[in-house]
Amino acid sequence: MEYLQRANLRWLLIACTAVLLAGIFGAALYAWSLNRQYDKARTQADVVRTRISADDGPAAFGELPALTEDLTQLEADLRELDDRVDLPVIGDIARRAPYVGERLAASQQLLDLGIELTAISREASEIANAVRDAFEANGFMASDPAIGPTWLEVVQTHQQDIYDLERRYSEAAQSRETLDVERLPGRTLNTLASLDELLVRASDLSDEYFHLFPLLDTAFGAEEEARYLVLLQNGQELRQSGGFVGTYAMIRVSNGRITELDINPISELNSAYADARDIVLPAPGPIREYLKQEEWLPHDANWSADFPAVAAELSEMYADTGWPHLQGIVAVNDSVVQSVLGIIGPYELQIEGADQAINADNFVDLIQSYRGQEELHKAVVGVLGDSLISRVREADFETKKTIFFTLRDMADEREIQVAMLDQDMQAEVTGRGWDGALYPEPELPTLIATVSNVTGNKSSTHVWVNADLELAPAEPGRGERAHWSITLTHLGDPSGDLDFNGFHRTWLQLYLPQGATLVSSSREPAPAEMTGDERAIGYHIPVMTGEQETLIVEFELDEAAEALLLRRQSGLHNIEYTVTGEAVAGCAMVEPFRLDHDYRIDLDACEIAVNDRDELANR
Repeated sequence: MEYLQRANLRWLLIACTAVLLAGIFGAALYAWSLNRQYDKARTQADVVRTRISADDGPAAFGELPALTEDLTQLEADLRELDDRVDLPVIGDIARRAPYVGERLAASQQLLDLGIELTAISREASEIANAVRDAFEANGFMASDPAIGPTWLEVVQTHQQDIYDLERRYSEAAQSRETLDVERLPGRTLNTLASLDELLVRASDLSDEYFHLFPLLDTAFGAEEEARYLVLLQNGQELRQSGGFVGTYAMIRVSNGRITELDINPISELNSAYADARDIVLPAPGPIREYLKQEEWLPHDANWSADFPAVAAELSEMYADTGWPHLQGIVAVNDSVVQSVLGIIGPYELQIEGADQAINADNFVDLIQSYRGQEELHKAVVGVLGDSLISRVREADFETKKTIFFTLRDMADEREIQVAMLDQDMQAEVTGRGWDGALYPEPELPTLIATVSNVTGNKSSTHVWVNADLELAPAEPGRGERAHWSITLTHLGDPSGDLDFNGFHRTWLQLYLPQGATLVSSSREPAPAEMTGDERAIGYHIPVMTGEQETLIVEFELDEAAEALLLRRQSGLHNIEYTVTGEAVAGCAMVEPFRLDHDYRIDLDACEIAVNDRDELANR
């Protein structure tokens, strides 16, 4: 009996050992299986991460099919990993085990978060794919027959889906906040870092674009046709808000596509307004004095440096004509067309029976060669405009993408300025810095110089502006003292065509920083009634070809000023700044630069840099 008991005990021990070994082996297989599937999911996550981090934004539609495929595979891998974590018996034992269970629970939350974010991203990319396919099939011109829904109709169809995705993303972001990072196994921390990077990317896109969807219907004519007045501005004859408006375009948009693009000389709008107006508005002082034009007409509406004021005045003039209601007004300098031609040109075009080479360097001169022949001038502008639109329409997607980003950059530089009559849409434009406001950031002291041509010729491109700004340390209880020297140099050819090289009658208008005090001026300012803007100081400075003229002003900044913004004038490319002096003790700035963007001078840190509105707004 005792022998049998010992034998039974031995077999019991053997059985227990076998079960234990089987459990250990099963756990090892379980862990190995999880590790293998984890590595597979991690590799696929890195593929998605690389593709998204290389994405340039909403125009990178060429990557969408591949991105959708990658996200689909990642979602499948994560779901497979989730199934293995939920393996019966072993998974339950692991979740109940001390120490291991807490770490497994945190890992499960991370896994669930990854699955949800991947699903959201996949569904969003599928919608974006559908929008891309519709755009590629139907283009942006209604002259092409529609094949299926337009891109805007696809967006409308998925509007509720888009709102649901935004809600799910917000919930996922909240889940990330509750994740117990300290309980995560060490190897998952890399996954968390990747996930956080993708969350930041997704958050940027959400902040940038989700709120735009309610605005698309109005902006792109979903319910009723949207109509835009586009001012085509010639930088050879500068005004304070860009080049002279010699031509305008009326654009009508329906269901996300342009249904009409009509280009006309500004004289047509002038005449329509003059025939319908109730009162005759006096032209701005310098225009009356030096161009001898008594009445204010649409072609001079962009006299102000503040584009919202320009748009408001022009909207009233337009309303007097009785023409159909506008959705917005857009000002486009010739540099924009030049940049687009630099991407899609050069090309040959037949004008008046003769072949002409069209490129970024000659298109303005070609248009100007037909000055004085209004009907022919209109025809040439129309032919050039049609050819440009046609080539953009026929371009491949990568070229369209390049054009998109170029236009966005030029809006950032104030070469494109936008005024929308809908308040919500205008708030979006203002937030992006595309409104051409006199003070881009009202709370930031801003220094502005605008150069206008009141000669009646096209010599603005030959006038170079050198601005030297010397900053001295503030005395106790006072602001920094600034010495501002502005030199105008006429680089035209004395023997050249006087229409483009002749005498330049300059109207120089200065806006000192908010709160600053003028100390001295080397020239007598024009009377306040001539300037017409209580914020500005105006100067009449004639400059002969081959000569230069200088103005020096001194002013004192407000004591509280910590930074200074140098605002760029729309359309003015020939301007270079040099900033010197000791703005604060022990700090010297010597920074020559072209004022091709707004620049910010940090008086405390003694730094000068492009004022990046994208960075400031976390766009």
